[in-house]
Amino acid sequence: MDDYTLEDLKLIFYQFTIQEYLLLSASTVLLYYYATTFEYEVCVEEPEKERDVNILQVSRIWPQPSFRAGKILYLLARYGTILRIMCEILGFTPMGRQWNLGSCDFLQRATTGFDVIAMAAAEATLWLCLFALLEGKRRYLILMATAFLAFIIPVQVLQGIFTMELRAIPPSELYMSRRYACEFADPSPRTIGYMVVATFIVLARTTAILIVAVITLIVRYRKQNNSLLNVIRREGGFYYMFAFLLNFIGAMIRTPTFPLKDNYGFMSGYCTFFIFADRLLLNMQRTNDPGTQEIVTTILFGGDKLESQSTEDGIYLEEVDGSPHQVIADPEK
Repeated sequence: MDDYTLEDLKLIFYQFTIQEYLLLSASTVLLYYYATTFEYEVCVEEPEKERDVNILQVSRIWPQPSFRAGKILYLLARYGTILRIMCEILGFTPMGRQWNLGSCDFLQRATTGFDVIAMAAAEATLWLCLFALLEGKRRYLILMATAFLAFIIPVQVLQGIFTMELRAIPPSELYMSRRYACEFADPSPRTIGYMVVATFIVLARTTAILIVAVITLIVRYRKQNNSLLNVIRREGGFYYMFAFLLNFIGAMIRTPTFPLKDNYGFMSGYCTFFIFADRLLLNMQRTNDPGTQEIVTTILFGGDKLESQSTEDGIYLEEVDGSPHQVIADPEK
């Protein structure tokens, strides 16, 4: 550390401290949320008669049949994020010991890999909801699948090049003094350029789907105001507002000519907005609105169709195809 002045060291240690606090804070928020919502993932919710006799008895994620799109996306986004947090803490926080270079490279690539899985699953959840709101028509499926792959493949190729070229190096005295587990060589300008391009592609993807979603809700559903649409507007809206804001900031600070840089790791907390995709899938199963609910939940969670009927006490849903996880609470009782 002889090459650093005292003022340089004070600034570097201050930046390290802020980065550690931000990383651990974001990880704590996510893990706390996942722990406190685990019961909603595995349990069956019974209707509370005194509150609302028209609430369905809903089995959540684990009891759903295998290979349903909603279940797969939910588990990939949720547990991909948890595994990413574990790898990130092991490789990028002061662990009190140094890993060997091979282990550091593995942790860095595993962190990126789980991040890609979680991000893709969260994005696909919102795209699939939009497809369902477009009534699940085949022409929209082909168009949206083509657009999704056109956006995601170049991003993953560029990010993969960046990840494979990033190499662990023997920790310097500065890193050893902070008890960091790993240190990595600075990426080359070429690979930094790849990440800048990838970030702008992600920003374009987020902007495009946000515009399409807003137009769809305004044109097709502006006169509807049921609980399912409120869930999609709230959780999906928050997700894409945060995603657009963070991707815009990320694109700016990664541009070489931009004057501001993220020296304190503020962008490390971006994964907290995955909570909105998680909440979207959980809350969608709690709605009991006919019509839109039939389209959305059929595409995401199974093929059982529900028929809506009206009584003097209101609208309720009747089980038609023998679905084991959707049972009507009889309003006559």
